[in-house]
Amino acid sequence: MDPETPNLLPNNVASAEPNDLFDAADLTGVVDLDEFKHLLDHLPVAVLISKTLGGEPRIVYANAAFEALMGRPLAEIRGRNWSILDVFRHEEAHDVVLGGALLSGGDCLGIFETERPRHLLVEAYAGVIQDEDSREKFRLAALIDVTARGKAQRARA
Repeated sequence: MDPETPNLLPNNVASAEPNDLFDAADLTGVVDLDEFKHLLDHLPVAVLISKTLGGEPRIVYANAAFEALMGRPLAEIRGRNWSILDVFRHEEAHDVVLGGALLSGGDCLGIFETERPRHLLVEAYAGVIQDEDSREKFRLAALIDVTARGKAQRARA
């Protein structure tokens, strides 16, 4: 590790397997770091993060890929809840909206589609970061634009 890069992991996981690092790391502090946000801004996947404030999840972060995908800057959605994604409906179960699925679903939520701001298909994933009392602190959503891939091609992937 570069001596100028802070080690954000507990000392006992320095040699852990890569898949175990996120389970062992104290990510609740990492999400607030500007360095972490800088990393997320360079991902080619749309990322949104909410923080539970007053018992309600509120959007606190959207990366550049989300802003490009949706055509909405963070300033426009900051403080809103997950219902901003309800323009997306599940590709097969049209009564399931993305905002609701993020709050009640598992990690892999499926393919969702919208016609606003244009025709989009996204593969949606979610994750929750809890505090030491197992209360939700952050919720993350990752949206992968799969519009260009046909249904048969997505099924093979």
